[in-house]
Amino acid sequence: MSKLVAPSNNLIHETYGETTIEAAIEAKSANEGPKILHTYLTLISHLAKVRGYKTIKKLFTHEAVDLEPTLSCLLSQDRSNHLLWSSRYSLLLWLSMLALVPFDISTIDSTSSSSSNTSSNLVSQIISISKSYLSDPGPIRLAAAVCLSSVLTRPDMEHGHLQSFMSYSQSILKARVGQNKDVEGKGQVSHLSDDTFLTMGVVHTLAHLFKYGDREKFLIYVDSFLEQIILVAENGGSQTMLRKLLVKLFQRVGTTFMPVRIVPWRYQRGRRSLLNNMSNNAVVASSSPSPLPPPPTSPSSVTSEPEIYVPPELEDVVDQLLTGLRDRDTVVRWSAAKGLGRITERLPRECADDVVGGILELFSEEETDSAWHGANLALAELARRGLLLPFRLPKIVPIIVKAIHYDVRRGQNSVGAHVRDAACYVCWAFARAYSPEVMKPFVADLAEGMLLAALFDREINCRRAASAAFQENVGRQGNENFSHGIEILTAADYFTLGNRVKAFTEISCFVAGFEKYRKGIIGHLTQVKLFHWDVEIRLLASKGLGNLVELDRNYMADVVLKELIGKVCDPDLLVRHGAVLGIAEIVKAQGSNVSAQHAAITNVVVEVEKARLYRGKGGEIMRSAICRLIECVSLAQLPLPVKTQVRLLDSVDDCIKHPLEEISVSAVAGLRALLKQYFPVASTGPSSRLHSRVFEKYAKVVEEEDNAAATRGFALALGCLPAKLIAFNPEALETAVNLLCKCADINFKVGEEPDAETRRNCVKALTEIVKTVGVGENKIQTFSGTDKKDLVSVGLSKALVEKIFATLFLCMEDYSMDKRGDVGSWVRCATLNAVETLTLEAVNASKSLRPDAADNAAAGGEDEDEVLGTLAERMQLLDEDINNVVLASVQSSSPMKDEWRNPKVPEQYFDVATSITVLGLILKQLAEKLDNVRDLAGNILHRLLNVDKIPLVADRVFLTEALRTKEGETMNWASPSTTFTMIIKAMNIDVYHEAIVEGLAVSVGGLTESVVKSSAAALIDWVKTMKKLKGWRHLARLGRTLIGLMRKFEKNERIVVPVLKTVHLLLQNEALRSEDRRTAKENKAEDVEGEKDSFGPTMLKLIKAEAHGSKSYKKIVAIVDVGMDFVSEIEWGGADDEDKAYFDEILSFIFALLGHPFPKVRKYVAEQLYVALLENEGAVKDDSKYDDACSVILESAWDGEVEATEEQEVGVRVRRNELADLMGVELSEKARAKRVAKKGKEKVKKDELASYMSLVKEAGR
Repeated sequence: MSKLVAPSNNLIHETYGETTIEAAIEAKSANEGPKILHTYLTLISHLAKVRGYKTIKKLFTHEAVDLEPTLSCLLSQDRSNHLLWSSRYSLLLWLSMLALVPFDISTIDSTSSSSSNTSSNLVSQIISISKSYLSDPGPIRLAAAVCLSSVLTRPDMEHGHLQSFMSYSQSILKARVGQNKDVEGKGQVSHLSDDTFLTMGVVHTLAHLFKYGDREKFLIYVDSFLEQIILVAENGGSQTMLRKLLVKLFQRVGTTFMPVRIVPWRYQRGRRSLLNNMSNNAVVASSSPSPLPPPPTSPSSVTSEPEIYVPPELEDVVDQLLTGLRDRDTVVRWSAAKGLGRITERLPRECADDVVGGILELFSEEETDSAWHGANLALAELARRGLLLPFRLPKIVPIIVKAIHYDVRRGQNSVGAHVRDAACYVCWAFARAYSPEVMKPFVADLAEGMLLAALFDREINCRRAASAAFQENVGRQGNENFSHGIEILTAADYFTLGNRVKAFTEISCFVAGFEKYRKGIIGHLTQVKLFHWDVEIRLLASKGLGNLVELDRNYMADVVLKELIGKVCDPDLLVRHGAVLGIAEIVKAQGSNVSAQHAAITNVVVEVEKARLYRGKGGEIMRSAICRLIECVSLAQLPLPVKTQVRLLDSVDDCIKHPLEEISVSAVAGLRALLKQYFPVASTGPSSRLHSRVFEKYAKVVEEEDNAAATRGFALALGCLPAKLIAFNPEALETAVNLLCKCADINFKVGEEPDAETRRNCVKALTEIVKTVGVGENKIQTFSGTDKKDLVSVGLSKALVEKIFATLFLCMEDYSMDKRGDVGSWVRCATLNAVETLTLEAVNASKSLRPDAADNAAAGGEDEDEVLGTLAERMQLLDEDINNVVLASVQSSSPMKDEWRNPKVPEQYFDVATSITVLGLILKQLAEKLDNVRDLAGNILHRLLNVDKIPLVADRVFLTEALRTKEGETMNWASPSTTFTMIIKAMNIDVYHEAIVEGLAVSVGGLTESVVKSSAAALIDWVKTMKKLKGWRHLARLGRTLIGLMRKFEKNERIVVPVLKTVHLLLQNEALRSEDRRTAKENKAEDVEGEKDSFGPTMLKLIKAEAHGSKSYKKIVAIVDVGMDFVSEIEWGGADDEDKAYFDEILSFIFALLGHPFPKVRKYVAEQLYVALLENEGAVKDDSKYDDACSVILESAWDGEVEATEEQEVGVRVRRNELADLMGVELSEKARAKRVAKKGKEKVKKDELASYMSLVKEAGR
């Protein structure tokens, strides 16, 4: 601060040291001072905003010699220049400090001897300029009020200036009261105006005057001002700041009525400094009698005090402050609470007790949440000051405990978070205010209330506030009062409670481990949080209840569960939904140990459906809750009769086809658990009735249903079927896989429309089937059959694995779009997870595949042992087969069968080609534009390479190093700036090159700025590196890959446009220039064949084919950009016949686009051609015609009509032909000729009055 004040002071003295006050007034705004001065003052204003003006004010210089130059600087400011408001603000604060000089100001006033005009003296000018700034709408008003209060509270300002300002203030307040009455009489709403800001400034100044002025001198003004400010408060309370300032003024007027004193009845705890308490002196002192009087704990124990006169006007002040506690704005309530604390500490005990009673009246059910909040703040303020006597605590503590859980419904939400936060502040204040002996009777209630708020409050700030209050109580009141306080604080600290899920499900269980708090936690969850208005809180409360079952199973089963069962059909949606969720989680945790309530639990679904609670408002969440209940009942393995099982299955089926995805997912989860636990099968598989009821029904819906919601749900249902229903024989498994593969195809339609969610769910179902039945014999399961024989499930055969892989590879190319955007990304994300699952299962099932198969085999090596293993390893497999044969013969007491003598060679489900395709597709997705897809692909690739370490990875070491996917490292794959710099390095691996380039081209040519910027920068850096290292082979391969993509995705705008943008970027950055490709040939780079470069001609043919018949402006623009890049390479001098033919073809194509039917296209082509000619003058055959060609381009209206009209004498076609002649471009006669309208297709001039709209317009004239 000194580094800002000192140079500012020097500049003020240098600029205004010789300037008199009269001169500063006359030259107002003519000399605002140097700019550096305003910079210093602006920085000071910023510090005042951050640190507070009271702190900054003390750091200004306060020498008498600085007063006049500072005032002159302020007077010279141009008030119309609002950009320099911070300078005026800082100068006013500076003046407020300088005005406190301990001398009579007249003795340092240079104008007092030279001028007889009292209005121009120093004091008058300070007061005048400060009063003029009281109507400022910004922070200057505050600085002006502070400056005025500093001047007017000086001892030499008692007469004259002070009386004048008080009269002026009274007139402003009277005018404000009259204005408000006029506005109310007209039925208008008051608004912000200069008068409003002036009133704020005056009130602010008065508050400072009554605060810092001599009480005896300001008593004469109290009576006259009190009536006026009451009228202003009652009639003009539309502005928050004005109400806050009025409350501040009320409290200062109130403190003026009463003398400053320390009331003897105040509660004094004694030494509350931890440092003093821990010092040796404190220990010694504690062993001796305390010199402090014992604190009063009841009304009778209060020390007698002398009678003090309390003016009746003080009652009006207290009433206004109590009204302020109800204000709708927090700042007003907080100011009122502090004001009540300041006034109460000067009152006699009886009056103070009346104030406490008035505050307690605000804790009423009829009062608003604002009143509760203000009352809490006031109680905390009284407790901090020792004004809340202990005999009041038995009545106050229950109210505070109630306020800790205050939550009032307002429509779909609730209010009360600020009340709960303030109640925690009261608990914090109590911990610091009262001794442990006083608080001991109330500790149990307060501790439980604070803990429940810390664990289960919806808002993070309330949980943390409760935790802080609990910590303060444990520290101040002692661990003896708060049982297990230290242990609880260790687990439920400030940061841990920030996670709401963890607070509900983990920390609550730890705290409930202490029996003292267990019943309170269970009761709060059961009676409050389980019926909360927020569905997320109800879900967390049910999970928390389920986790608490282990601590008291009997109480949960006999009391809680019984109570919740009685509420499943409650009229209130929140109650019945929470009850069902609570029952579900308790049943899951209890298991089969609910025999007393077994019948009632299994009857819940029937009761809910009989009451038709699925209908109407809230029916969706009830469906979800019932599905969760069915799932938990199944997981708990409760015995159910067959009729009930079928009834539950019908309920789940009805929810599976619901349009809301979350309900469908919940129903599928319930179906999975239900079918796994119930519906037994025979050794030959399920009965025909069960098979048709489940599998055939679901398959038929998926394949034939026109309702998209049904196909989505039942596709997931097929995937969740247990092995006993879907893999009881190879034919059934093959049927399911074939159906899902068919429905996952991008061409599959639901009704007449494709449905991305159905395809996605089919892929998810395939993933679940792979997880359930496994590959080969890897996950064979055995089920006890109803015919007392075992059913052995089958796994996926090699043919099915290959079919699923093929389907997934096709699904990875799903880029379908609709009005929601890239819906195909949902399918691709599901496919990425499916590919990972199937790859791991296939690798694990390939017993003949070495886990550490070398990467050179994947890259095309000849070493067979790397795949099949060494001779010793193959002999070990053979020995294992022989041992299995002998063991089977001995166990069956029968000779070896023929098939045993010829053991099968283990199937290999994963090979080199599959590995390359899988990793290539993942790398392609990793290089694409969507952040979520990149993130998923990157994490899957990391797991496959480093965690699971699948074999047959081509160039594993190089790929791992390029992507930095080392074990233990975490990477934000969604970040474009980091991902693309890594994926570009893997582009040098031949087998992955095309896949990466395809994904990268989509990103480079995309629309997202961050993705385009990062991917383009990475690609250009790679090109520069290759050119520096003379990696011509890689550059040539990049060009061939881009040409291959253009051919592969011909007429596919999703790929063609990004590829063209990528080609344009590379050509612009000289990555695919002809001279570079010629240099590659001269260096005899590999894979560069032929004497002539084929990239340009080939790409030109491709873009001509794309431009033919295209109506997409976006594609045509991309084509034009690439074409112009070729134009910039034209150089007629020294070109052979083949090059000239190529150049002619380029220009002919560009001139064909100059005659395009779209005016926007013609205009864009002309603009780009002009730029290309500026960059490359050699594109014109005859240099002498270069200027004429440029003039024709500039002077022609290329977005005009193609042929001449009445308004346009020369058409675009003529201009185009003229330009072609100048540039030496040969156009065909057909292109040059005027188009003739086909017979019978002549354009008929439209009658302007032929339309109804024209008729209406004419009539309207």
